[in-house]
Amino acid sequence: MAYRDEMFENMIPGIQRTNLANTLLLLKSLGVKNLWSLILWIHHLKKAITAGYFHQAARVKGIGEFVNIRSGLPTHLHPTSALYGHTPTYVVYHELILTSKEYMTQVTAIDAYWLAELGSVFYSVKEKNFDDRGNRRKVGREFSKRETGN
Repeated sequence: MAYRDEMFENMIPGIQRTNLANTLLLLKSLGVKNLWSLILWIHHLKKAITAGYFHQAARVKGIGEFVNIRSGLPTHLHPTSALYGHTPTYVVYHELILTSKEYMTQVTAIDAYWLAELGSVFYSVKEKNFDDRGNRRKVGREFSKRETGN
């Protein structure tokens, strides 16, 4: 019963609870001399995660609501996720938890082009720079699952 009195009513993501000064001291103790190298390291780690989980990718549909790119099934960011409220355009996730909704857990925001690069069997990027009549228009890009021929 102690957890009822000790927990916040609304869970606050860990990154928001952390004191930034302590985080910087920890990074220095780990040998991080400048933040730019850390940012590059995180970029490469996120790309490596995308390589392992490209089959579990989702695209934003609304605030906190996503749709699995391959299956089209709706999923949601779990309220305890550090990404909750930020709504990245594309994410990969480790697992789904089914409660009243299907929630993604262990979610990482990714670059959509990584999906086309690392999972080219499943995904592609379509250049959209012509209208229905073949006239040139402003260049737009659309990311989608790769169509399979029947």
